[in-house]
Amino acid sequence: MSVLTDAYEARYSVQRVVELTNPGDPNATTKNATKLAAAGTDTEARFPVEVGVAFDETDARHVQAAIGGVHAFLHIYLDGGAGPKMLKAWIADHLKPLSLVTGRDRIAPSSTSNLRPSTPRAVKPGFDIGAFDGMALDNPAGSDSYSADSTQSG
Repeated sequence: MSVLTDAYEARYSVQRVVELTNPGDPNATTKNATKLAAAGTDTEARFPVEVGVAFDETDARHVQAAIGGVHAFLHIYLDGGAGPKMLKAWIADHLKPLSLVTGRDRIAPSSTSNLRPSTPRAVKPGFDIGAFDGMALDNPAGSDSYSADSTQSG
């Protein structure tokens, strides 16, 4: 058993796991380990497509997000009814937010430098110096929309 399927079994009752892994068999008393393993494999396969990194069983965020995928895949195997909706909701609610944090093979920003960023100063561009204060500029040729102080008429 994988860490993912073990984590799934730890979160759901034995009876529920038996029902979901044995679709169409109301008399089943044990889980179908093959179906559970297939759901875990399908979930792990979907991970890099949606998150951008491979499933990492040592990362608690990955395990927590992947449990819903196992559940959704088991529902798809069960009867297909609610499974596709559950799968779509799992991707939107768990994998997309996880991809923003851990996806696309991002490197976490870190530094060992003892330097600190300087605080930005307000700097005026060269064309905005005080030498131009009090000067009135003419309108562009043919334009009447410069300002109300304009003495020229277009």
